[in-house]
Order: sequence, then C-alpha cells, then structure tokens
Amino acid sequence: KHEKINNLYDYSFNLKIIKKNLELSNIYYMNKQIPNSNNSRSNDFSVFSLKYYYKIKNKFVIGISAKKYHNYKLLDDIHSCTFLLSKYFYSQESNLAYYPYIEYESSIKDSQILFNPDYIYIGCVIKDGEIFVEPFLRINNKNDEKYSGIKLGFNL
Repeated sequence: KHEKINNLYDYSFNLKIIKKNLELSNIYYMNKQIPNSNNSRSNDFSVFSLKYYYKIKNKFVIGISAKKYHNYKLLDDIHSCTFLLSKYFYSQESNLAYYPYIEYESSIKDSQILFNPDYIYIGCVIKDGEIFVEPFLRINNKNDEKYSGIKLGFNL
C-alpha cells in the first residue's frame, strides 16, 4: 500500500516453473496505483516473465529478466526488463535461508499510457524449507511514491 493513500494498492497471483537457473512465470497483476481517465483504478494485467539467474560461488546471485505486461483494456503490451543482485546467507541457529536483494525494473520504451514500470525493489526472501516470505519496498523512479509489500509462497 502507498504510505499516504490507503486505497491505492497492488496484488498479484503468481505461478512459476523453475528449472535450475531459469524461471518462467505467469502472473495476474492488479495495479490500483494510477486512476485512468474514468477515475477507475482497475488496471489488471496478465504478466509473462522469463528470468535467468547466475550464481557466483553459491553466495551471490545475478539475474536478468524480460516481462510482458498485457493489459486487458489496452491494445499495446508493455515490455520491461529487470536486473537483480542478491546475496545468500544461511542461519546457523535455524534452518532459514536469507536472500537480501536489490532489483531494478524499467520499461523498454516509454509509452503514453498511465502505467509504465520504472521501479527499484529492495527486499529479502526468507526461506524455511518449501515456504517463503518476502518483505519488500518498491520505489517509483518517476515520482516519489514508495510502496511496501509482502509476498507469501510455497514450493510444490
């Protein structure tokens, strides 16, 4: 949620297939940040993402990805790319694994529509076996909006 405006928020449902260093995901993403011309904030997208992770000596992770945002109300799709830098930590006292990260996402070309991803994410994935929690902060580079959120998930 936005820190100052309580009725602006995002939510998503994500299905991922991960094989070694490659991740394919399909996301239903609802963006309630920017009202359209009818003062409706229902900007819902189907997002397809392909990520590649490269692990350096099992301690650092570098990742790149390409995303395609398909808005159900617009004719043009939005394409973005991301760059990820993360470090792996393992807790000696518990079975938790920590992956603090910083990720930059930018649209490939600027468009004239209301939604145009240009974000910096700062967060940490905390894994306990097959379940994870991921608190994060998203900073919009086009304005001074900051959003905090949390992702919850499990591996099948």
